[in-house]
Formats: sequence, structure tokens, C-alpha cells
Amino acid sequence: MLNRFAYILPIVAVGCVWSVVTDVRRRRRLAAHFRDRPRLSEEEFGQRFFPPEQAALAAEVRRELARHVNFDLTRVQPDDTFDHDLEIRRAGRTAKTAFLMAVESHFSVRLRHAPGVRAETLGDVVREVARQAGRSPAIIGR
Repeated sequence: MLNRFAYILPIVAVGCVWSVVTDVRRRRRLAAHFRDRPRLSEEEFGQRFFPPEQAALAAEVRRELARHVNFDLTRVQPDDTFDHDLEIRRAGRTAKTAFLMAVESHFSVRLRHAPGVRAETLGDVVREVARQAGRSPAIIGR
């Protein structure tokens, strides 16, 4: 019985090593991509890249993204794409979907499967939430 399953252990080991190696490579690519950018808190992010009426919303959306990814977002900019620049698809296939679902729930908006809605960058999400919510400050801090 033991001999029949002896091939499984090397396969599992190779899979684990491959997973670690690809994660290290992804983290290095992200570090290189963000290296020359300043570190910004959520509030600084909102104030620097968005109009005053959207700054708090942008900070809250970035905070929500941080709950769904396992890397430092202090150097993220609004035009970084989820799939290419942030490599969220490689980090976990469900991370982007979970993030968008959380934003939809938190702000009572519709981002996924909505006609004409683009949600490829953090900036896209902030602008779309602001548009659907009518830029109402009441949506902040729910």
C-alpha cells in the first residue's frame, strides 16, 4: 500500500516549492515596480490623487483592497491595474472578485456584471463608486 502512494510525496513537494518560488518572484516584481514611488497612507492616497469630495472615499476603498491582498499597498497609485501592475490574479484568483464584492456590499453599488462599468484599476473603482453614490459623503464610514 505504501509503495502505491510513494509518488505522491515528491509531487506535493514540487508543488509546494513551485508555489513558494512563484510567490517570491511576484513579490520581487511588485517591489521593483513600486520602488521609486512614495509611501502614502490611505488618507494621503485619497488627498493626493482624487478631488476633495472623493478623497475619503478613495482612502476607504484602498483600505478595503488591503483586506483582500497580502502585500503592502502604500505605494499603489490609482492607475495601477489589478491584473497586471498589482498581479492580484496571480496572488489569488478570487482576490479581485472578493474585493469588488466587498466594495459593492459596503457602498451599496454594483461593479461586477454591470453594463458599462469598468473596474480594472483602483481609480476606476473609486470613480465608479462615487458616480453611483452621487458623491454623497454619507456613504463614507458605513
